[in-house]
Amino acid sequence: MKIFFKIFDFPLRGKGREHALEDPNSIILTRKTAEKFFGDKDPVGRYFSIDSLGEYIIAGIIPETDQKSHIQFDVLLPVESMKKDQSENWDNIYSS
Repeated sequence: MKIFFKIFDFPLRGKGREHALEDPNSIILTRKTAEKFFGDKDPVGRYFSIDSLGEYIIAGIIPETDQKSHIQFDVLLPVESMKKDQSENWDNIYSS
């Protein structure tokens, strides 16, 4: 996921762009998402849980910008974090 910040020029507050998603348990939040869950507190370094995926450490916040983009997201996760439970998730995809 480190390549994301090499390709896209989104601003980032927190860890440096080159190390932001180095840890497979890290997550980047948009400012809007961070405010929704943490209010005015600085969430960088705190834990953020996603029900079906687990717990992540907030590595940075992407502030609102005037940049126009077709890329819309609330969180960014390293691809490696999705691989850790891949077999379990795929097995359950068609369960009723």
